[in-house]
Amino acid sequence: MSPRVKVLFVPMVKVDGVTSERTPKMFEMLSSMFEVTGVPMGRLDAFVFDQSRSKLARYLLFLPDVLNNFRKVLRHLREGGHQVIFAEGTTGVEMFI
Repeated sequence: MSPRVKVLFVPMVKVDGVTSERTPKMFEMLSSMFEVTGVPMGRLDAFVFDQSRSKLARYLLFLPDVLNNFRKVLRHLREGGHQVIFAEGTTGVEMFI
């Protein structure tokens, strides 16, 4: 039997039972077929995508947030030996992949 494909899922999500949201469903579906590891996003991520925050602050922090998340993805790739990256949503990381 061949080894399972290792998938790096960006961003890491929590599957909390039954949901109609797309990202947790995709994570759950991929996990049933492959060895899936989620990458947690940086501390700035929630701030950058929170539309109740100042637009200027969010714009200024967007690039550092994306670069930090991209660095995390590269580190996980190097350490985990993943063959596939699945980038879901608006993490900004998919701009570099």
